[in-house]
Amino acid sequence: MNPTRRVYFVVILALSFLILSTAVSYATPPSTAKGGHTSSGASGSSTAWYFADGYTGWQNYIAIRSCSQYSQQVDLYFYDSSSQIGHTSLSIGPSRRGTVYVNGVIGSNKEYSCTVYGEFGLVAERSIYAGNEGSCGTGSRTLINKDATNPWWCFGDVYSDSSSTSYVEVYNADLTRGANMYVDAYNGGSDNNSKETIGWYMPPKTRRTAGFASGSPKNRVARVRSTGTNNFMAERSYVKGTMVASNGGTWRKQNDLIYFSEGYSSYPTWFVTGFTDGWLGSGGAYIRVDTQHIWNGGSTSPAANWVYTGSSLSRSTSGVPSGTNYGTKADRINFSQTPLNPYYYNTERTTQYGQWATSSEGRNGYDVGNKDFFFAECYTGHDVYLTFYNGSSYSSAQFNVWVTTDTADNWSFSITVGKVGSVRIQDMGIPWNRNCSIHVALVGGRWPVSVERSSYFN
Repeated sequence: MNPTRRVYFVVILALSFLILSTAVSYATPPSTAKGGHTSSGASGSSTAWYFADGYTGWQNYIAIRSCSQYSQQVDLYFYDSSSQIGHTSLSIGPSRRGTVYVNGVIGSNKEYSCTVYGEFGLVAERSIYAGNEGSCGTGSRTLINKDATNPWWCFGDVYSDSSSTSYVEVYNADLTRGANMYVDAYNGGSDNNSKETIGWYMPPKTRRTAGFASGSPKNRVARVRSTGTNNFMAERSYVKGTMVASNGGTWRKQNDLIYFSEGYSSYPTWFVTGFTDGWLGSGGAYIRVDTQHIWNGGSTSPAANWVYTGSSLSRSTSGVPSGTNYGTKADRINFSQTPLNPYYYNTERTTQYGQWATSSEGRNGYDVGNKDFFFAECYTGHDVYLTFYNGSSYSSAQFNVWVTTDTADNWSFSITVGKVGSVRIQDMGIPWNRNCSIHVALVGGRWPVSVERSSYFN
């Protein structure tokens, strides 16, 4: 149950591609939990993976899953606001998992960003444990710069109140180029009369943190930008005491559809849409984003959200029967002005229950060509759930699931869901108290779909 009991470096045997015919036991999340975290997974692998956020005042782990048929060496480099502060490496077998305990590499009470390099394709996730509360960050395989087609990093949900703070962590991952970088946070409605900007000169391979606090509740939308040609990425964390939730935001503009598979109506949940564009002058513009919740046997009517330039709008879940798993679709309907270039909006999901909170960026509609979901982080000392959302026009969708553990064991099962479905992987024969990685593949061309992994601590 205690994540600090994990083995720091773990190797797992390759996945078996034989899918076992296993009886599916559908499940809902626990009625009470001391902590939890959620991941929307990765849609594909890369030889480099980036994390802007990390803080070893709490327990930090980076889980790595090799997506190659070959063994490979993986190197991790850690940076603070001025220089490199650590390096470690490990060997990971074909389709196996490795785990790095970050506190053991760079020491305690360090803020850091990290790059994970592999010889072949891999995926990685960073987990943080602050007591019972936890957070999982999927990082990114993508870096952007000011000359890219998509030159900003955007976060729709940057919330604070008298007892909580949101942080935007910025990682200049460029190996040679420094630049002036800025985080712009807006909460001013159509005329953008409330703009907060925090900026720095960032040398190459460094991290900075922008904190946004307030005495009264405040929703913001934020963007990260650079004035140079350096390559960068960003993350957002929400902290309330020992409650922490991470979100990767988006570097894509024109995000017309975002899908969320994770939703449980007994947990208070908000879907937050933030909008910013290339013209931030008086008057502004607006978009309409409709959110709709879907469950087996029913759905809510699409709820229209009118979001103005430089604003962030929060809508809590309503209309879903108690004790029900549901999926959510955030559908961009129209813009008040065209063209807006560049324009960004992002819808994010936040759940807060008791002393824990989770946050997710969902699956973006631009991932239509990617039918895979990789979850590097999975520890079965916690209750681990996979949730599935079938947003297609078909009545059902099938998924194949492969799980590998730290003892070189392999498990697999297939699940068919109507509109939504949730399974606890321990009920599917996966043993307790193991470090795992998970690969989920959609069977057939039914799109859109979304899969998320949630872990709850008791």
